[in-house]
Amino acid sequence: MTKTRLKLEEAEYFLNQMHSNKDTDKIFIFVLNAFLSAARSVTFIMQSEFSDRKNFRSWYITKQDSMFHDKNFCFFNKLRRMTVHHESIIPNKNVVVYILEPLRITSDTPPYASVSTTNNAVCIALPESQGKLQPLPEVQASSSYSWCFKERPNEDVLTLCNDYILNLKELVNDCENNFI
Repeated sequence: MTKTRLKLEEAEYFLNQMHSNKDTDKIFIFVLNAFLSAARSVTFIMQSEFSDRKNFRSWYITKQDSMFHDKNFCFFNKLRRMTVHHESIIPNKNVVVYILEPLRITSDTPPYASVSTTNNAVCIALPESQGKLQPLPEVQASSSYSWCFKERPNEDVLTLCNDYILNLKELVNDCENNFI
C-alpha cells in the first residue's frame, strides 16, 4: 500500500466517524477538523511519494490545474488552512423534529375542517362550535440531524465531504495506475 493510499484511508476513516457521530456535536466537529487535515494532506503525501517518478511532475501539474479550478477542491483547501492555522471549523447544525400525533376530528355538521399548510406545518382549522380535535394516545417523535458550512448553507457537510473523498480517490487511483 502506498503512503498516499494510507493517507486517503485515514481521511475515509474520519469521514465514516462523521457519519456515525452526526448527532454528537463535539465529536462531529473534532472529527470534521481531522478529516479536513487528513483529506487535504493526500495530495501533499502524493507529491512527496511520487516526485522522483518519471513524468510525475508533468502529470501532477495537469491535475493541480484541474484542482485549482474545481470549486470543491478550493473550498476544502480553504477550510483546511483555516482549521490548521486559525481556528476549528464549526459548521451549523440543523435539527428537524418530526412529531406524529394521530388526531381524531369529530363534528356534527359540515364543514368538518379545513386543512392548510404554512411554513412547512399542517394547520387544521375548525369553525367555532363545529367540533373538537381529540388527540389519540401514543405520540411519536423522531429527529434527524444535518450540518452545513456557513459559506455553503444549502449544501450538506457530509454530502460535500463524500464528494471530495470520491474525487481524491479518483486522483489516487489515477496516480497509482500511472506511477506504480
